[in-house]
Amino acid sequence: QKILNLHTYLSDAIKEYLSGQELALAQALILGDKSLLNQETKSAFSSTGAMHVLAVSGMHIALILKILLYIASFFYRFISRKNATLFIVLLLWIYAILTGFSPSIIRAVFTFSMLAIAQLSGNNFRPINILFFSALVLLILEPLFLYDIGFQLSYLAMIGIYLTYEPIASWFTPRNRVLDFFWKGTSIGFAAQAMTIPLMLYYFHQFPNYFILSNLILLVLSGIILGAGITLFVTWKIPLVGQLNAFILFVSLWLSLVSLHWIEGLPGAVAYGFHFPFFIVPLLTLSAYFLILYVPFSRVWMFSSLLFAILLSWIVLLRFDNMSSHHLVIFNHSKLTFALKNGEQIHCFVDTSPQEISKAKFMLDAYTKCYPGNIEWHAIKGLNGSFILGNDTITWQTKEDEKVIRWNRKNIPIQFSATHKSDSKSIYMPWIEHPKSLKYGAIIY
Repeated sequence: QKILNLHTYLSDAIKEYLSGQELALAQALILGDKSLLNQETKSAFSSTGAMHVLAVSGMHIALILKILLYIASFFYRFISRKNATLFIVLLLWIYAILTGFSPSIIRAVFTFSMLAIAQLSGNNFRPINILFFSALVLLILEPLFLYDIGFQLSYLAMIGIYLTYEPIASWFTPRNRVLDFFWKGTSIGFAAQAMTIPLMLYYFHQFPNYFILSNLILLVLSGIILGAGITLFVTWKIPLVGQLNAFILFVSLWLSLVSLHWIEGLPGAVAYGFHFPFFIVPLLTLSAYFLILYVPFSRVWMFSSLLFAILLSWIVLLRFDNMSSHHLVIFNHSKLTFALKNGEQIHCFVDTSPQEISKAKFMLDAYTKCYPGNIEWHAIKGLNGSFILGNDTITWQTKEDEKVIRWNRKNIPIQFSATHKSDSKSIYMPWIEHPKSLKYGAIIY
């Protein structure tokens, strides 16, 4: 109850000065509450490769730990460094509870708590070993974390930072301090993305082409947002000071939203159509790692370059095949919904009125990420109908509780009743179980 009251108090501090999507973004970044974010904002983060910023995880905990340690350094006369660090670690765990205790936040707090305590001991240690130890402990406590996408991506990102940040940062040594700061930030982002991009392509079927730009912007703004947010919790009731702090927070949030929407609107912001076998993921990740780690034109580097080029070419060819494919897809829905894809054109048919078509659009989101194209919607409210496109002829007929789609010479019977089953060849809606099903959401012919 005390934790809940504290969460309410901190939330009220933000609501006192913010509203709209600035409030929603502040709640997400600082308190881990994404309930107020609208679909437009989520889409902007996804399309720009900044979705990881919305999940309170390693980056947030590292920034908060750094901010708190910096503040504590001013009070070392009154409290020892050891006691201050232990108190900050306690605050991190309270913060983890406040933000929902998700796998990513548990991993981050546990890892950075161990790092902070290890530094106090004065012994030599390798952060990567602590990272693996934290993963082992969490998997012992909850083995199913291994199948959590956030757990996988967050650990891969941290592994990438620990193993490849220094080699990447050494590619360029700026003399200017400001340029050096941005280059180090870019190196961290690139190190994390190098290890996570293959898995992200596999899971989400899209690639944000301007992820470096968006991560650079958020590197600066997210630090200001977290710093201003934490300070606001202390100063929000102090006249002028709280208002000034809230103004800094608002401007940072507003700039974040404007920047991401601008990047999202750039030509070719997102590439879709990535759909490939899972075994490519570890091979591509390892080849990218060796390309970064080893000296150019060494034997390992040459072999990794060849493997990387082959895998990347394979992915590009599969993507081209997905984009130019010609097939009929039946969607898993309580109403007849199917689409004909012919290259870049997708004609989608829904058994509903034109006014209700918008409700069916969510069904094509996952499909068009794998098989992108320009969608044209057709309302087919009625018992029978037909459609001709080039050499394709599609007809649909209704017989009692069964609908039959005929595509060229192929008949596809669809049952919408669990009690009447005409034969084993029928598709039973709205639950599809079929060898050709696309994540049980559709069948492609």
